[in-house]
Parts: sequence; structure tokens; C-alpha cells
Amino acid sequence: MSLRNLNALLRPRALFWLGRAQTPAQQALLAKLQGRPDGVRLEEWGDGIPKGAAPQEGALAILVENRFALPETLEQLAALGCRALLWPIREPPDRQVLEAARRHTLRILGPRSIGAALGKGLDVSALAQSPLPGSLALIVQSQSIAAAASDWAYGRRIGFSWIAVTGGEADVDVADLLDYAALDPDTQAVAVEVGQIHGARKFMSAARACARAKPTVILQTRLSDRSAAGADPVRSAAFARAGMVEVADLPGLFDAIAALQRLGATEQPRVLVAANGAALCALSTHALLRQGLSLAEFGEGPRTALLARLPDA
Repeated sequence: MSLRNLNALLRPRALFWLGRAQTPAQQALLAKLQGRPDGVRLEEWGDGIPKGAAPQEGALAILVENRFALPETLEQLAALGCRALLWPIREPPDRQVLEAARRHTLRILGPRSIGAALGKGLDVSALAQSPLPGSLALIVQSQSIAAAASDWAYGRRIGFSWIAVTGGEADVDVADLLDYAALDPDTQAVAVEVGQIHGARKFMSAARACARAKPTVILQTRLSDRSAAGADPVRSAAFARAGMVEVADLPGLFDAIAALQRLGATEQPRVLVAANGAALCALSTHALLRQGLSLAEFGEGPRTALLARLPDA
């Protein structure tokens, strides 16, 4: 499903909390959501989805109890306009639940995900500190890496456009978020941690697209036997071929984050559209405007030179 409904995950219009907080991390997350000043509506349903619940298109649900991990629960959530689901519990969704999610293109982040957080906006994560605003996206599978990087960056006043933890990747994976980051106008650079790659072809396609658009660094955290310690050289070669810059360890990732944040955010990004047909120009222009980008125009000198070479343009 790739980019479908990822906006509901990172920029939801409402929040549905389903179940009773079971762990200290879940309790901290609920307290954080209850104390938000952003005006995004939060519905708390400790005993299940109530009859007559008001629908909200583009909502994100947080499911914290196994007793609600049922296909009928996802059917109800989809009917209420929910388009994404945070799954922080350890047990992964079963096949029937995944099939119900796919029928409605309802995206699932998890299992074992501590959530996602915007640097300037909504924080739906169990991170101790909400990230400061910035232009770097952080995509990780590991909860501990996310917590370490977030704490390190916060102490040095380094910000992020957003942070997302994919966990066990029952649905949303690192490749999906790389595709999202490549097109996100608020993101100027990307830092990635990956241990397991579930779909190599999908991952490489997303890695190439993202690295061509924005500086992208990556850290491998694969589990290996004692005779094969360190980074997988085959993966390293693939990452380099895709245009990603690999770092060797956690300090290297921190150094990369510090370097990438110096790029800063482009206040008014402008893009020049050139094509050999009006229809292609129109399609490209509409796509840029949907992403919040501005159109650049030729100066008279370059325009004259181009028309001299292409008299029919």
C-alpha cells in the first residue's frame, strides 16, 4: 500500500484511544495525549468502541489491549473514518486483522512500536521528550535507538521534522516511510536505522528514490552470528549503490544527525518545471502545488536561449 494513508499516521485529524493503558509507557503516552494543547480531538474508549461514536475522517487509533485486536474492531474503526492504527502491544496482528486492515487501506504501525512524533505538531509516541522542530526525519525499527537518538538530540537542541518507529513491521515498514520522506516538503534529510529488511526489492526502490531526493544516512543493526560480526557487506554495497551513506555505529549516527541538521529547512522551496508537452507541465505543476512547493520561472535570458534551440517549444 506504500504511501496510502500515511498522513493519518503522522498528521492525524483526531485520535481514538482503545483499551486501558497496561504499561508505564502506555500510561505516559496517554498522559501526553491528554495534555496536548493542539486542539486535535482525543476520544478515550477504555471498554470498547461506544455506540454512536462520532466519525472523524483521517483519525489515528491507538490500540493498547489484545482483547480489541479483532477484525470486527478494525471494521468499526474504518467506518468511523480511522485510516491508521498504532499497535504498541508485543503480539503482532493476526492474518484476519491484517486482511481487514487491507480492505480499508487502514495502515498499522507496529507491533512493538512506540509511535511517531512531529517536530512541530502532534506527538503520538512514548518518547520521554517531544522532538524539537527541525528538517531531519528519523526512521527506525528499534525503540531503544529511537529513545537514545531523541534524548541525545534534545540535549543538544537538535530538531526533527518527524520521528517514526516501525517496530515489528506488520504493515508500515521502513520502505514506506522512506517514500514518504522523499516527498515530504518539511523534510530536508533522512536518518535511518534498520535491522531486518522484509522486502528487499521494495526497500531498495524506496532507498534509491529517497537518496536521490535528499541526503540519507543509514545504520545497520542486524543480528549476526559470532563469525560474522559487523555490518553485512552485501547490504553495505546495496546501500551505497542506492546513494545512501552508511555509518558504522550509534556515535556515527549521532554525528550524522548533527551534520544533517545544519542543512536547515528551505523556507520557500521553488521548482522549475520543463517538459516537451503542456499536459506533462500541468501534471507536474499540480503535483508540486499539492506538496506545498512554489513554482520557479525562467529568466528572460535562459528562456530566449532555450527557445532558440527548441523553436517549437
